[in-house]
Amino acid sequence: MILDGNTYYAYPAPKDMASSSSEDIHGCGLSLRKAEYIQQASQLIVDGKPDLEHMKIHKRPEQIISELDDIKGIGVWTAELIMLEGMQRLGALLADDFGIRQVISRYYRDGTPIKSAEAREIAKVWGKF
Repeated sequence: MILDGNTYYAYPAPKDMASSSSEDIHGCGLSLRKAEYIQQASQLIVDGKPDLEHMKIHKRPEQIISELDDIKGIGVWTAELIMLEGMQRLGALLADDFGIRQVISRYYRDGTPIKSAEAREIAKVWGKF
């Protein structure tokens, strides 16, 4: 969007992504497979499956992760990122992220490699931060 001579960028709405072709999305620098996943997931959201607004009220993060993980192309890492960024669930942890596990390991396990489950267990004491 251009406003007062300044260009502002925003994420496109799901309906815009759903109506785009996979090739158009691929042209933004994503692999064709990821572009297909994004287009298909956008169409599901437009169709109300899943209902992201309803997901925000789920108490258990595992329930949100499970519902999002059912969508082709969305795994645990992406579901946790959606919770953190899109749903403002500050207690979400990208525990499957190797870099995050390395940092947690460095400060809590003297650098000994840890698995996702252990990272989540350590992070429980942090609360929503």
